[in-house]
Amino acid sequence: MSTILARFKVKPGADADFEAATRDVFTAVRKEPGCVALHALRDADGFVFVERYRDADALAAHRANEAMKTLGPRLMAAVDGRPAIETYEEVDW
Repeated sequence: MSTILARFKVKPGADADFEAATRDVFTAVRKEPGCVALHALRDADGFVFVERYRDADALAAHRANEAMKTLGPRLMAAVDGRPAIETYEEVDW
């Protein structure tokens, strides 16, 4: 299982723009065959996305999704700096 944590610091006053940019994309991503879970969390600085994919192939398909390609420019207009993205692989002990 592949998990992504993506942290976005949102510019002051840009919460609504950020949410509008991500809402439709979330709908599309949740329909991806390999998407197991997708959550948005709010903190004082912005948002954290927690994304889980069935395996590395599902994660690669997600990154190639057309919806993701259109999200970038809209999202970057609302965030302060580059997002911090961490990728993890589940350990099966």
